[in-house]
Amino acid sequence: MKKILAFCLTLVMLFVLGVTAFAAPGNFVQSPSRNEGPELIEGENESEDCTAKLVVTPYKERDTLPAKALADIEKVYKIIASGTDLTSLNTAFSAYVAGKGLREANLAVSDLFDVSYYNCDIHDSHGAFRIKLSADTLNRFVGLLHYNDGVWEFVENAHVLSDGETLEFTVKDFSPFAVVVEKEAGSVNLPDTGDVSFVLPIIMFVCSIALIVVCVSIKKKTV
Repeated sequence: MKKILAFCLTLVMLFVLGVTAFAAPGNFVQSPSRNEGPELIEGENESEDCTAKLVVTPYKERDTLPAKALADIEKVYKIIASGTDLTSLNTAFSAYVAGKGLREANLAVSDLFDVSYYNCDIHDSHGAFRIKLSADTLNRFVGLLHYNDGVWEFVENAHVLSDGETLEFTVKDFSPFAVVVEKEAGSVNLPDTGDVSFVLPIIMFVCSIALIVVCVSIKKKTV
């Protein structure tokens, strides 16, 4: 009897751990802390005099960022994780989504990352960068959002190349970027791990089954 009860409780624990491992908070496809993020392929400035070097840092490696960049990307994470309507962040992006006939409820962020530069003290006098990033989450790409000095921008020139794995865009300013994709058909994001309302009913159900099994076992032994 004790072995049966212990087995049932083990199942409950495994389920809870599974939810914790795979839950995606808010409007993320999956937790960005588990996502490797995109890799820089190329970053060219339109000015030949520019010596700036680009660095792409995924949210997973945010602790390597300077204080301001760290604060910005964590702020962006909280906005997206809160479940904020992604189309409400920028009017141009909202119009673009509507024009494509997409539903806001079917959008999510697949990659959250910071782009910064170093090795150029006069970069403000230089032009924009043409950037190429590689990522394996671009098959349902919708758009690229940029959080720039407290304002959300829609990078309208961002597009996926024919290989389906390379994102190309041109920007002058840097800070956090969020890749927005369309969810897989029929997919449903798991709630944040802090959402007890999702887990509790299932735990109660499993515990009820365990209790029934124990009661039946006791009854059989007393007959």
